[in-house]
Amino acid sequence: LDTLAMYCHTYLGHFSQARQLADALVSAQVSDALTEVLCPGVISQAAFIEGTLDEADALAARTLDAARRLHFDRHYFAFHALRTTALLALERHDLAAAAEPVERALEIVSGARPAFNYLAQLDRARIWAAGGNYDEALASLPAARAALKSGNSVLLAEADELEARIRLGLGDHSGATSVIEQLPGDRRTVMSAIIALAAGNPGQAAL
Repeated sequence: LDTLAMYCHTYLGHFSQARQLADALVSAQVSDALTEVLCPGVISQAAFIEGTLDEADALAARTLDAARRLHFDRHYFAFHALRTTALLALERHDLAAAAEPVERALEIVSGARPAFNYLAQLDRARIWAAGGNYDEALASLPAARAALKSGNSVLLAEADELEARIRLGLGDHSGATSVIEQLPGDRRTVMSAIIALAAGNPGQAAL
């Protein structure tokens, strides 16, 4: 249950709680795989989302080294570090380097672990969109949402926001505006400003 809570805190943005749980799990020394692969891998995601990219990079690299040494590199414990590695490469706009760990992550969770499968499919769509393949990225989102196997998960906001950004890339401002109506308040406000700027309305964005 503590590992599940660690995931939830990370993806809900409760980073201090996620770190506290990770520290407690590491201190308990349940197994080398949990201590050296799962916990630092999840916290690499927390660090990435927080914006501490150097820490995220170091944690992900350390995790993947441990996963290879412990023969856990094909286990879902390595998923989060692979995802961090991909997103860091995407941040650098190194799309080839971003694609490889995402495909590895998808192979690991294909047909299982719906939330992980969903997140990896979204990462692949992000990479396609960053490469200008907007139509392909947009077409992949229904399958990503279906992989989550939930119609009311808070994680669906990730797909909605990504779809809005892709539609903006395609010049579909009305479609982007329609999609963001499903977003929670703060994220909807930010995306509304981005759409207004894309439409050449800086005054509306400032509101």
